Amino acid sequence: MKRKKKQTIGLIINNFSGNYQVGLTHSVEKAAIERDINLIIFKGRDFPGRDRRELFRNKIYNYAGWENLDGLLIVTGSLALYADQEQDFLLFLKKLPHMPVISIGNNYKDIPSILLDNTCGMRELIVHLIEVHKYRNFAFIRGPLQNRDSCERYDVFINTLGEYHLHLNEKCVIQGEFDRNSGVNAIRELIDNHHVPFDVIVSSNDEMAFGVLCELENHGISVPREVAVTGYDNIEYTGYSIPSLTTVNQPFDELGGSAVKVLLDSIAGKDVPKEVYIRTRFIARESCGCFSWDQEKDTFTIDSENHDKFPENILKKRNKVITRIKSGIPVFCDRGQNHEQDKCIKLLFDTLINTIIKEEKNLFMITWDDYVSELLLNGYDISECQRLLTALRHAFIPYIHERKLYLYTSEILHKAENIISRKGIQGALYNQTQKEQESRSFQILRDDLLVAYNLENIKNVLTRDLPGLGINTFFLFLYEQNDTGTKRNPYSARLILACRGKIRMNMGKEGIPLKTGTLLPGEILVQYSRYSMIVESLVYSGKQLGFILLEYISWKSIVYKEINSLLSHSLQNALLIDELKNQKETLKIQTKQLNDYIEILKETMGGVILTMSRAVEIRDPYTAGHQKRVAELARAIAAEMDLSSEAIESIQMAGTIHDLGKIYIPADILNRPGKLDDLEFGIIKKHPQVAYDILKNIDFPWPIANIILQHHERIDGSGYPNRLKGDQILMESRILSVADVVEAMASFRPYREPLGITAGLEEIGKNKGILYDTDVVNSCYILFLKRGFRFPSN
Repeated sequence: MKRKKKQTIGLIINNFSGNYQVGLTHSVEKAAIERDINLIIFKGRDFPGRDRRELFRNKIYNYAGWENLDGLLIVTGSLALYADQEQDFLLFLKKLPHMPVISIGNNYKDIPSILLDNTCGMRELIVHLIEVHKYRNFAFIRGPLQNRDSCERYDVFINTLGEYHLHLNEKCVIQGEFDRNSGVNAIRELIDNHHVPFDVIVSSNDEMAFGVLCELENHGISVPREVAVTGYDNIEYTGYSIPSLTTVNQPFDELGGSAVKVLLDSIAGKDVPKEVYIRTRFIARESCGCFSWDQEKDTFTIDSENHDKFPENILKKRNKVITRIKSGIPVFCDRGQNHEQDKCIKLLFDTLINTIIKEEKNLFMITWDDYVSELLLNGYDISECQRLLTALRHAFIPYIHERKLYLYTSEILHKAENIISRKGIQGALYNQTQKEQESRSFQILRDDLLVAYNLENIKNVLTRDLPGLGINTFFLFLYEQNDTGTKRNPYSARLILACRGKIRMNMGKEGIPLKTGTLLPGEILVQYSRYSMIVESLVYSGKQLGFILLEYISWKSIVYKEINSLLSHSLQNALLIDELKNQKETLKIQTKQLNDYIEILKETMGGVILTMSRAVEIRDPYTAGHQKRVAELARAIAAEMDLSSEAIESIQMAGTIHDLGKIYIPADILNRPGKLDDLEFGIIKKHPQVAYDILKNIDFPWPIANIILQHHERIDGSGYPNRLKGDQILMESRILSVADVVEAMASFRPYREPLGITAGLEEIGKNKGILYDTDVVNSCYILFLKRGFRFPSN
C-alpha cells in the first residue's frame, strides 16, 4: 500500500552559535515530533544588509520552496536583526512561491508573527530590583538601536523607573551590540570615563552581562555586594556562572510550539492571528543579590490550621500545596510546558501522599527516579531537580506534626535527594563518555576526510564514519556546472550520495540530477515515516560546491558545523584534483592534436624544402645531389653527438637547401671551370645571406634560416657573412659546415676532379678547433673510420 505523504514544514535559521537559535530549533523539532510532521532546517547566514560577504551561503534558502515544503517558519529575530537587513528579507519573501509563512521574532505587515512579550519579563525584573533590593542608581546597556527587542526592553526599563519616580542619569545609558565586548566597554566607560555612581547594571542581553561580570572582576568590584548585574535571555550558562546570573527567560518551547501550531493552522486554511505574543518571565539568581538560602528560608512557611490530622488537611488544600510547589520552581514553569509540569507535580504529590500513608517507600522512589531521569535527559540542570525536591519538602513538612510520620517523610525525601546526587554523577559520567566517544568518532572522520582525494573516497568515508557520530541518514549534493565548466550553478544540483539507516542507496555512477529547487526525489522521501533534517551549504573560500542534508539530532548542533567545515575542505580538494585530471586529459588530447598538426606541417614544409632543393639542382647540375649528401652526413654527425630529435631534423632540413642562395648567382660564375677572381668569389659568398632573406619570413618549425645563414662561419671568426666566432655560431651550423667541407672535397667540381674522403677528413682534422668545431670533427671521424659511413649514390 502506498504510504501517505506527511506534511513537511521548513525552518530558516542563521546559525547554531547562540542559545536563542539552538533553543528555538529544538523546540520547533519537538513540536514537529509531537504533531507527527516532517521538518527540514535550512541553516544559512543572516540576511546581508550591510554585510554581504557571505551572501552566497544563503543560496540554500532557494530550496525552501513549495517543491519540498507545505509551509515555512523564518527566524527573523536573528536573520534580520537590523532594519537595513529587513529590506533583503522582504525581497526574499517576494521570491518565495505562494505558501504559508510565519515570522518568529519580528512582525511584518503581510505575514503572521510569533513575538516575545518583552514587557512582562523586563518589568518583573526592574520591579524586583527596586522593591526587593531597594536599588535606586541604575545603569543600562542597550542593544542595537535598530533592533526591535532592544528598543522594547529599553522602553520598558525607562517606563518602569518612571512608575517609581526614579531619575536615570543619561551618562548611565551605554550603547551596545549584543556581544560580550559591549559589556566590557560599558564598564570601562562608566568607571573610567563618566565616574557616575550606580548600584545595578541592567543589560539588554546575557552576553553583554557576562562581559560586565568579567570587567567588574578585573576592576576588583564584587558582584552583587558592591554592584548588582542582570541580563536577558537565560542562555545556557547563566545558571552556572559565578555568581549565577539574574535574567529574563525566553520560553523557547512555547515560542516554537506556538509557531508550529499557527503554521499548521495556516496550511489547513484556518484563520490565524496576525500576532501571537509569548510571555517572558523573570528569574532571580545570585547576581542581583538573591541567594539560595534566602529563597529556601522564605519558602518554608507553617500552615497554622489543623496540624493534628494528616493526610486529611493536606488533601483538603491540595491545589494550594501544588501551587506552593510550583512557586518554588519558577525555572521549570518558564520552559513553556505548564500543562505537562502541572501533570507531573500532581503525580508526585499524589504518589508522595500514598507513600506516606501506606509506608511503601518504593512507591515514591520509583516515580521520583523516573522523573529525575527524564528531567536530566531533557536538558534540565541537576540544581533544578534539587529545587523541585526542596519545593516538595517545604510544601509537605508544615502539615506533618506526628513525629513518626515526620521522620518517615524526611527519610523518603533524603533518599530522593540521594537519587538526585547519584543521577547527577551518572549523567556527568555518561555525558563525558559520550563526548569522548563523539570526539574519537569525529577524529576518525577528520583523519579519513583529509586523505580522501576523490569523490568516491569521500562518499565511502561518509558512509563509514557518520554513523559513528549517530548520523545514519544523510544526502550529499553537488551543484551542476554550466556550459563553460568553470562556474557552478547554485540552482541546479545532483544527488551523488544517499544513505538511510546505515544503508547506502544506489545513485549510479553520475548520481541523480534534481529539478531546480528540489531537495530529494519523491521515491526517496516517501520511504520515511517521519523525519527531521538539516540542510547546509558546502562552501569553500566563497566557492559554492553543493550542500548536505543530514538527519537532525538536537544535541549535535555543534557537530554539524564541524562536519560542514571538514566536508567543504575535502570536497574542494577532491574537485580540484578531478579538475586537474580533466585538464591533464584535455591537455593530452590537445598535445596529440598539436603533434599531429606539426607532423602534417613538417610533411608540408618538407615538400616545400624538397622543391627548393630541386630548383637549386636544376640551376646547378654540377652540384646535383650535393645538398642531399651534405644533409645526410650532417644528420649522421648530429645523431652521433646525441643531439635531440628536433635538432637532428632541423639540421637535415637546413642541409637539404643550404645552397638555396646560389639560385641568384649568375650561371657563368656558378658553373665556370677554373679559378674565380676576388669579385666573382665575393658574389659567391653572398649566397648564405640571400638564402636567409628568402627563408626568414617562412614560419618553419625549425630555425632553418639562421642555420643556413651561419653555415660558412668559422670558429676563429674568419668565415662569412658576419665573421662570427666560437659559441656565437649555432651548433647546427657548425655541424653543417663540417659536412659541407667533407662532401665538397670528396665530390667532382667543374674546376677540379674529386679529391676523395681522405682529403676531406685531413682538411677538417688539420683545422680542428681553428676553423671547425672539435666535437663535430671528432664525431665525423668516428662516422667514417668506425661506423663505416658512406655517402648515398646519386
